[in-house]
Amino acid sequence: MVNYYRYLRRFKWIASFSLLGLILVLVLSPNRLWMFYNQWFLGNKLVNLDCEQLPTVEEVYYVLESNGETLVQLESLKPGDIRVDVEEKCPGRSLLVINYTNRSYREEIEALVGGETFDGVPYELYNR
Repeated sequence: MVNYYRYLRRFKWIASFSLLGLILVLVLSPNRLWMFYNQWFLGNKLVNLDCEQLPTVEEVYYVLESNGETLVQLESLKPGDIRVDVEEKCPGRSLLVINYTNRSYREEIEALVGGETFDGVPYELYNR
């Protein structure tokens, strides 16, 4: 004789997890899911700011020029594996983008930068 209770219990678990997954997808916007995927699986750090909150291109280049020593230290952590660029996200507004090739470099980069911003300029980290 077939034990239908076992199949019914299994179906309830599968249905419960499917419903929970659907609720998570509907509650969290696709942007948040993409940021979660980038943060935890790829090791990236993304900035989710409006254009008005980003500094101007001139301000970013001024911060880079005034912090040249820190920039040299950053790129010399792993020569050839870490690169710092300025990316214009919106017209006239930009942020720093730090590319690195190994996930273990991220902690060293964050320790050297020392915060959520690079002297007031937001930055993104990309594991390439």
